[in-house]
Amino acid sequence: MQDKIKEIRENYEFLDLQLVDFFGKLKTISLPVGFVSEENLSQGIGFDASNLHYADVTKSDLVIIPDLSTAHSDPFKEIPTCSVMGNIGFFPDHSQEPKIFPYDPRDILSNALKTLRNKGIAHQLMVLPELEFYLFDALDCSTESLNNYVEIDCEEPMVNRSKGYHSPIPFDAFAEVRMEIVKELQNIGIPVKYHHHEVGLPGQCEIELDFLPLEIAGDAIIQSKYIVRNVAHQWNLHANFMPKPIFGLPGSGMHLHMYLANEKGDSIFYDQSTTYKLSNKAMSFMGGILLHLGSLMAFSNPSTNSYKRLVSGYEAPQDKSFAKSNRNAAIRIPAYTRLEETRFEYRTGDAICNPYYTLAALLMAGIDGIEKNIDPEDASQVKREEAIPRNLYEAMDALKKDHAFLDPVIKKDMIDEWIHQKVKEADFPNNYPNPAEFDTYINY
Repeated sequence: MQDKIKEIRENYEFLDLQLVDFFGKLKTISLPVGFVSEENLSQGIGFDASNLHYADVTKSDLVIIPDLSTAHSDPFKEIPTCSVMGNIGFFPDHSQEPKIFPYDPRDILSNALKTLRNKGIAHQLMVLPELEFYLFDALDCSTESLNNYVEIDCEEPMVNRSKGYHSPIPFDAFAEVRMEIVKELQNIGIPVKYHHHEVGLPGQCEIELDFLPLEIAGDAIIQSKYIVRNVAHQWNLHANFMPKPIFGLPGSGMHLHMYLANEKGDSIFYDQSTTYKLSNKAMSFMGGILLHLGSLMAFSNPSTNSYKRLVSGYEAPQDKSFAKSNRNAAIRIPAYTRLEETRFEYRTGDAICNPYYTLAALLMAGIDGIEKNIDPEDASQVKREEAIPRNLYEAMDALKKDHAFLDPVIKKDMIDEWIHQKVKEADFPNNYPNPAEFDTYINY
């Protein structure tokens, strides 16, 4: 730690400590490097956890414990600034050293990986996130009682029946913006496979990262959203990760490709002799995800807006299904893949999620599927007759009924708190009159 602190003090003027709130939104505390010492960092930097939804105001004193292994230069600060991700800590009674807070997202993800290894199933879960988002020239909204509106402006034209998939320039107005984003991602060590214009016109984009080890993937998703937003800001644009920002246009998901790997890094999902070229473990892992899909959506689709994306006609999943190449399935098996990266793609989730909780929950569901030898083609085993949630309330009900598979890493008190806060969050937009209701009912 001392060498890293010395490097920070010699090359930067500020150290930014980054973490996510309970729901997955990035937060930052900035320290002048004169305050950066081994003693100060090891004790953690205090913050009010009630404002980050982790604790009640009466017990809200938590600390950020920096993870200096994540240090990198912030490209968007004119004053030299080093950014690091942090874990959340607390001081139990009579303790002189901080302990990891039970709800800490990064630790929960780490514990899910430890569970995988301790059970001898595999060494690693490799994850490839696809980030979809819209770029707008301007976006404004108001919820004032007598003045509620959403205004979106985008100069990219709506042409070709609003189908912009893989459009070239000049029809793709944001190719160079995405190039800048990719350069910044690579500069901080986040690998990128490719980028392109997505289906939605105007302004829908996709950046597909490359495979990352599970313990890195959560940080990479958070940092990628930070970079997307800041590069967009430099171009006087607004980056929007909402699952369904515009009625009638395609929604934005966060598809997650995944495979289990051995200690050599090879996929243990590949089996040449099977119909889908997937091993028994791969199929059972997939079966676990389908079995627990409803409760998983409480984490991977945690907003009221999430369920406006999951409707027919937009390549969005709507049931407990898997298929080869089919983008309407909850899980897709890509037809194009190198054998060493044989995998499947979880298509249900979106980027509003807390990625740490989501990835941990997906892994625990997969482990449960392997241990129970769940066959994803057996409708009774995956309980295919159960409809997936159609709104946030239903997702919370599903989680309330089905969370035992999460017990090794996410305890019941956190499940209860997640459900309580998300139901409260859902009440405001669901009880708010919206323009579609006025359009439907104003003349009754």
